[in-house]
Amino acid sequence: MFHRTSINLGNLLLSLADAVDRAAPRLAGHQLRVAYVAWRVAEVLELRETETERIFAAALLHDVGALSPEERDALHRGAVDDLDAHCRRGEMLLRGVPALRASAALVRHHHTPWSAWRDPIERPVVLGSQVVLLADAVDRLLDRETYVLHQAPRVEAAVRAMAGREIHPEVAGALRRLAREPAFWFDLDSPRLYALLLHRGPWRTAEIELPDLLPVAAMARRIVDYRSAFTAGHSAGVAAAAVEIARIFGLTRAECRLVEIAGDLHDLGKLAIPSRVLDKPGPLDAEEEALFARHAWATHLVLDSVAGLEPVVGWAAYHHERLDGSGGPFGLTAEDLDAGARILAVADVFTALAEDRPYRKGLGRAGVAAVLSEEAARGALDARLVQLVLDAGDRIEAVVREQQARAREEYRRVFAPSPRPALRVGA
Repeated sequence: MFHRTSINLGNLLLSLADAVDRAAPRLAGHQLRVAYVAWRVAEVLELRETETERIFAAALLHDVGALSPEERDALHRGAVDDLDAHCRRGEMLLRGVPALRASAALVRHHHTPWSAWRDPIERPVVLGSQVVLLADAVDRLLDRETYVLHQAPRVEAAVRAMAGREIHPEVAGALRRLAREPAFWFDLDSPRLYALLLHRGPWRTAEIELPDLLPVAAMARRIVDYRSAFTAGHSAGVAAAAVEIARIFGLTRAECRLVEIAGDLHDLGKLAIPSRVLDKPGPLDAEEEALFARHAWATHLVLDSVAGLEPVVGWAAYHHERLDGSGGPFGLTAEDLDAGARILAVADVFTALAEDRPYRKGLGRAGVAAVLSEEAARGALDARLVQLVLDAGDRIEAVVREQQARAREEYRRVFAPSPRPALRVGA
């Protein structure tokens, strides 16, 4: 069912960063542009390849700790009181991925000014985080509505003014050297920047094996689900249910791993849905329904650009498709949906029905069974899989509860919003 043994990690991280940026339309491409500037600055500074890769990854994911579109937008506007909060969360997210652990401290300190450091610039964490801070500042100084080359002198002057206080003079000097190259600014403003970073960037040859995909998918799950207390355990529950169903159904160990990855990634498209929609305490209106309906399509859009993720893309993105064609957004039917896609659909319904949502309490075991049976009877969900779930309900429910409890505790302990207000109203 799955023949490729590895995928390009750089491709996956670029797609994840792009998905995070799409959550706040005004910031589209922000993390890609910051990664580009950081990479070019590292080249000017003649850093070692490993150090450049560490900086590039940190720049590419520097704002993943800002979990909602509203918080990301406020960050860009300078309307956040507690800058450290998203840095701490970002560090925690990257530390969970072995390949990204070396970049975690850079994310933690990407808002730490040079004047606050007591360590020398030669320390990798100091130099790396300073490069990311510079790159972030450059992109935030740019006006997307103004011709980029006309802004170069203003941006260079602003960086020069930051030298010695916010940014180490040597790091600021690297930007001044780059600023003399028109191609630097053209690349930075290019709509094809993703392709440039994919084919020429520091992580273009980084390949990871299937088991190493699991922590990356788990990081993506946290970014999606930890936006809200109501969703904090959802994808963890879907992944757990899907793996148990797949095991009982007879899929191989490798296929079960792919099912788990698909479960972790299935709601990636929700990054683009405003918090007011996800947390609304009542029924969605027509406009909100339309926004919500896009999320499975958006999941497909993000994952389909990653070579080698087949068949995970379909399994994750088709979780709202139904065998009788009544689902969406792709309008698929039974002949289009393989076992993995059918398992994810049943696991998603099973998990969602039992969860508390802003507009309703979760259904009990009998209520969940009744809805699943009804959906199977009308030909929407696979009847064999539904029966399997009904027969093994205790076992599946126990595994789901355990995984969701872990996710919710982690959210409460590490990622839940601070009791004090983080955003300055009216800024």
